[in-house]
Parts: sequence; structure tokens; C-alpha cells
Amino acid sequence: MTKVFTIISQNEGTGKSTITLNLATWLSLLGKKILIIDSSSNASLTNIMNIKNLENTIDILNRFSLYI
Repeated sequence: MTKVFTIISQNEGTGKSTITLNLATWLSLLGKKILIIDSSSNASLTNIMNIKNLENTIDILNRFSLYI
């Protein structure tokens, strides 16, 4: 069964990236498959995860496919 969690807020500095990363980490430790989509304009979560200079979504999925 697929479950979708959405963490949103228009305000900056509310902890969205921190909550998202911690929730994803916790769920992955429980053996769940995780897909995180960072759609913010400042790409905070992408920067936290140290994802740089990837050309497209396929590159991202291939890079992190080892973890799912």
C-alpha cells in the first residue's frame, strides 16, 4: 500500500526540510522505499542531501537507487 506524505508551508524557516529528511531517514530505516521531491525554489533539501549538478530526474533516481 502506497502512502503519500506532504510537508508544505509558504513560510520559510519552519523546518520543512529538516522534518522531511528526518521522516525519510526514519522510514527508510524501517525498510520503506522513499522518494523525496524538493520543489522549493531555494532547493534547501537538495542542498542538504549534497545533490549538485545532476542534469535531470533520471540521474537523481539512478544515483540514489542504491538506497531504495
